[in-house]
Amino acid sequence: MEQDVYDIATEFRNIINVLVERVTALEERNAELEKTVFDDILQPAKDAMDKADYDAFKERYAESLGPLENGVKAVQGADFDIYKTAKDGFATSDIEDEAEYVNAFVESVKGQLDEIKNALGVDKVEVVSEPNGEVEVKADDQPVETEAETEETTEETEKDDVEEDIDYSKYM
Repeated sequence: MEQDVYDIATEFRNIINVLVERVTALEERNAELEKTVFDDILQPAKDAMDKADYDAFKERYAESLGPLENGVKAVQGADFDIYKTAKDGFATSDIEDEAEYVNAFVESVKGQLDEIKNALGVDKVEVVSEPNGEVEVKADDQPVETEAETEETTEETEKDDVEEDIDYSKYM
């Protein structure tokens, strides 16, 4: 009788192991299908919709935001995207009318750029974007060193200082 109970328990264990293997295989297949649906179908579709939405926003407000683009890039850096900033700002704002938000955003940016001109004590600021992404700034027809140029100079100076402070004699 003990042998019969042992044989029955062994059969149950074997059946349970087969069921566990099948459930594991189904879980793996489900994970693969989810990955395919999300990574290969939904995410590219979302990216395409986001790009189309961004392009439409950029087209609608190119006339008001476009003239500010170079000036803002001179302050924020060559990779700054004023359209994305305005679009993201509208998405998180309490203002319901997009055009109203963009008008307020434009006035705010113009005010900030005017404050910068006043702080520099200049009347005319010209900003030119180079094809390689660099931005050249001139105030009253004189070149102005931008933040990126200042950082490069500071990094080179710090690197030179570090190299001078190292005593290499103990390594020889």
